[in-house]
Amino acid sequence: RYMKIEDISSITVDKHHKVVAGKNGNYLVKKVKSELDKRLSESEEALLMASFTHDNHKSNAARNKWIVVLFLNTGLRVNELSSLRIYDVLDSSGEIKRTLEVRPETAKRGKARQIPLNASAKEAIFFFTNAGNRDLTSSLIAKRKGEALTRRSIQDIVKNSGLRAGIERLIGPHTLRHTFLSKVYVKHKNVKITQQLAGHSDPKLTMQLYTHTTIDEMAEAVEGL
Repeated sequence: RYMKIEDISSITVDKHHKVVAGKNGNYLVKKVKSELDKRLSESEEALLMASFTHDNHKSNAARNKWIVVLFLNTGLRVNELSSLRIYDVLDSSGEIKRTLEVRPETAKRGKARQIPLNASAKEAIFFFTNAGNRDLTSSLIAKRKGEALTRRSIQDIVKNSGLRAGIERLIGPHTLRHTFLSKVYVKHKNVKITQQLAGHSDPKLTMQLYTHTTIDEMAEAVEGL
């Protein structure tokens, strides 16, 4: 787990670690070395989701939790999430849509795509759309006064959530995106589905990022030969 540092001058940082500044202090974390480090393990995800307490996040605990849940269940990029409007997730009658359409003006390289909304994603959307009387053109992820949370603010929320959870390396929105897409691939072993959900133009990129074999999978494959 991470180490919170009171006095940076009192420690020696080796090549495998670095010091990062969190909202409530400095932390010693591991450097990310491989593609597998760019996603959360099951234990890290559980640690993260259990950390959204009032002690850790004060009055923003619920908001921060549901931001993380939305990333983990849609694989959105941070710019795509920060640009979401209520009309992207609710229809004209106020019902949550079956799929979220990532608009080309917010997507990377203008590549629009559709992401089916699972139960957890819908719970997050309900939280954000149930907060105050806002019209369909309002930002989905907004401050109490209705002003949109910036991309940088959302990045900081995810980073500080990881530090407060005790995850031993730095995480960000892209970590959560990689986690979602990795879980999709592991479940279905289908590069095309993973590619479409990721919004990749080239399936080779999808294969490079998400077809890594884990030690557990290798052990299962050789068991009983």
